[in-house]
Amino acid sequence: MRKLRVLVLSSPRGLTAREKVEAQRAAARRALGELGLQDPLADREGVPLPTRGQHWSVSHTEGASAAVLCEDRVGIDIEHEREVSPRLLERFLTADEPALAPLAVWTAKESVLKKTQVGLAGLSECRIAAQPAPDTLEIEFRRTTHRVVLVRHELWYGALSCDASDWQVEWEWRA
Repeated sequence: MRKLRVLVLSSPRGLTAREKVEAQRAAARRALGELGLQDPLADREGVPLPTRGQHWSVSHTEGASAAVLCEDRVGIDIEHEREVSPRLLERFLTADEPALAPLAVWTAKESVLKKTQVGLAGLSECRIAAQPAPDTLEIEFRRTTHRVVLVRHELWYGALSCDASDWQVEWEWRA
């Protein structure tokens, strides 16, 4: 079984929008560095490219940035607890899906979209197909089922999806 380590580091609060994004990105780079990947490659749009045989994914939100490395395609998302507008809920929740916290669903679907490198343009195509365990969802996206592991830590929601056949995730929170 492959063990994936997710490292979540704190990032500063109370900065201007531009400063905050730069600080969050710097924290994500530090997390990747601590996991063993320096100078990760990305395309012009910032989409992660495999680097030295490792796929990588990062995410950042209010007060935290996360990173993960894997030999297989991987996607991660974290979100700080907040209210989600009804208009946004309509974009990614359907009545036939399990009743879960909206940010748990959002992070699950976004982790799949990051892993598949489609981005938020594919959000309306993601559906929860099953919930085999309290911390595990199966997301159907473009006729493929993706396993997603969820975590809730203090004021954050997190989700990870990986293409490896047998994996588990260990979250290390320093935020």
